[in-house]
Amino acid sequence: MHLNAGDLRGAYPYLRKLVQIEPDSVVGNFLMARYWFKQKDYSRAQLYAEKVKLSRPDNSELRALLGEIYAELGEKQKARREFEDAIHLAPERVDLRERFRKVAGENTLPIENPQP
Repeated sequence: MHLNAGDLRGAYPYLRKLVQIEPDSVVGNFLMARYWFKQKDYSRAQLYAEKVKLSRPDNSELRALLGEIYAELGEKQKARREFEDAIHLAPERVDLRERFRKVAGENTLPIENPQP
């Protein structure tokens, strides 16, 4: 709740406790990845997001978050690959294409809906 509201200071104690109680929690690690991303600590965000990816590789929101993290770390090829995977996993989500365009730059052509 705090994280979604942008209250990062209020969110951290809860997130820290969640990860302490269950270090392998997919939800806890995903939320910590979002927290560190919002804090602009992209290396920490990457660590938590990669932990989630090991058990939930088919989560489009996670893959988009990883794309944004990699873009901030200057790893453009990895960012592009993560967004392509996110869009493949959820082709109906126009917001993922928009997020990809923002990260990749305005001159990037939209990714077409992949054929199954």
